[in-house]
Amino acid sequence: MNKKKHKNTTRATPSIEEELNKLFSPEWLRKIAKETGLIKRERKIDPVLMF
Repeated sequence: MNKKKHKNTTRATPSIEEELNKLFSPEWLRKIAKETGLIKRERKIDPVLMF
C-alpha cells in the first residue's frame, strides 16, 4: 500500500471569532444592539463581547 505523507504546514487558520470580527465592527454591533433593543443602557455587558 502506498501512503503519501502530507507536508506539515504551519499556516494558521483564522478562527471563527477572528472572521466574525473582520465582518462586523464593534461600532456597528453596538449601534445595532441599541436599535434593536438588545441594550437599553450600557452597563457591565458589552454587546460586542456577547457576540
